[in-house]
Amino acid sequence: AQSNSPALALFCIDLDGFRRFNNLNGHHAGDKLVTALASRLQTLAPGLISRLGNDEFVMLMECAPDGDIHNSATLLCYQILHALTEPYRYKDKEFILPCSIGVALAPLHSGETDTLIHQATQARLKAKEKSSCSYAIFDQQHLADKENQLSIEAELMSAIRREEFQLYYQPRVNIATGKIIGAEALIRWQHPDKGLIQPNAFIPTAERTGLIVPIGYWVIRQAGIDMQRLQDAQLSVRHLSVNLSFRQFQDNYLCQTIQRLIEKGNIDTRILELELTESALFNNELHVLQGIGELHKLGINFSLDDFGTGYSSFSLLQKLPISSLKIDRSFISNITENTDNQAIVKALINLAHSLNKEIIAEGVETQAEQNFLAALGCTQVQGYLYSPPVPFSEFIAMLESAHHVKTGCAENQ
Repeated sequence: AQSNSPALALFCIDLDGFRRFNNLNGHHAGDKLVTALASRLQTLAPGLISRLGNDEFVMLMECAPDGDIHNSATLLCYQILHALTEPYRYKDKEFILPCSIGVALAPLHSGETDTLIHQATQARLKAKEKSSCSYAIFDQQHLADKENQLSIEAELMSAIRREEFQLYYQPRVNIATGKIIGAEALIRWQHPDKGLIQPNAFIPTAERTGLIVPIGYWVIRQAGIDMQRLQDAQLSVRHLSVNLSFRQFQDNYLCQTIQRLIEKGNIDTRILELELTESALFNNELHVLQGIGELHKLGINFSLDDFGTGYSSFSLLQKLPISSLKIDRSFISNITENTDNQAIVKALINLAHSLNKEIIAEGVETQAEQNFLAALGCTQVQGYLYSPPVPFSEFIAMLESAHHVKTGCAENQ
């Protein structure tokens, strides 16, 4: 091999569903299965196989001097997948157990055996997350991302206890009058060392781990506090919306907890609006619909975010207590020139009017976009043309200045 090219591939292989097979058929059957697995691997790389434990094996492959180790490793992965997905026979029965494979390359990834085994194991776990009967070649960036996620997860738990979050508000504006008639509450993390962290850097981890549930409750409580501060300042808005994750509907105490927050914070449910995405509705439709129905009994209305990107049907929109539909920003961008987006937005606005729903265009950045939307019959907008999301103190200042905001192109802000 060339001096700067890897000359060795280390494979980490295990069977998907082996533990279940063991539990159903006994350890003796499991031993027979592992023996058959080893035999199949031996035909692919004789003398270069070692068992790590249970159904986990490592295999080595050397590369020819003029070969490409990456391509050779990929080819062997396909051969292993094919060999190990053939049915196994035990007591006149056939069992199919697909496998997961992780690969590390030497010296590209490391020259140390233990390190290569660790890297191949990480790659195998990545493959298993992706789907059964798959392979992955070690990626340093993936490992760094995973370590970063673990770090964020630990810090998020501390952030919840220390209440390091803040709510920013992006105004919702009436096109005809320029008057602020509502706002969307958007969470930010004020990290003690890293400063202000945007939601896309921590919300996916919060969703994955379930930490979005307590964070979501904090958002509702804080929005209620801010709503009370607006009332104390004799300022008013028609709507204050809070995003609700589909993961929060998996909490059996969602409705009871929100009801307690409403009662304790004296939250005006005529103003509080919970924002859902179309994907949230369809993630667990019956459970979500039941939760929405119970929350609506408390007087809460809903808005549908990212409208037009999912699968909402007429019947579903008519059945749900949704008061407003928010056109996704992807349709607003370049709407003055993109005829496809023009047709879609026109259809969405007409649909909203026919269903007697309010319609809000998100992501409006230029006066030309707003003028075009107004001509199509859109009455409310939200976007950088008016204001980015701002801290509550700045939002109050906007409302105090006669409920008007100065329009201007986002590029000049």
